[in-house]
Amino acid sequence: MFLLLGGEGPASCLWLEHATAIMKYAETYGAAVYQLEHRFYGVSQPFNSTTALSVENLVFLNSRQAISDAAGFTNAHIKKVGRRPPYALHAPPIPLTQCYPTPPW
Repeated sequence: MFLLLGGEGPASCLWLEHATAIMKYAETYGAAVYQLEHRFYGVSQPFNSTTALSVENLVFLNSRQAISDAAGFTNAHIKKVGRRPPYALHAPPIPLTQCYPTPPW
């Protein structure tokens, strides 16, 4: 499982639709790819637009929280679908990031 961790912008299906290096590696190794949008960027914000950048909420804008969110997704996904093919039994998820992302096209 490859986890494409979102950068400073909304998630885009274009990252998964084009023949990027990540998608080529996924095909080579039989890995599923999931793109996770960062909680402060894009449409998946858990805060409303008027309070998203409040001091109370900005405490969650850090790398530790982003990794925690990715771990939460991974654990929920494995619990839901298990580690069956194409997942290797003992293969950990591989996080990948797109810091300061640019379009893949």
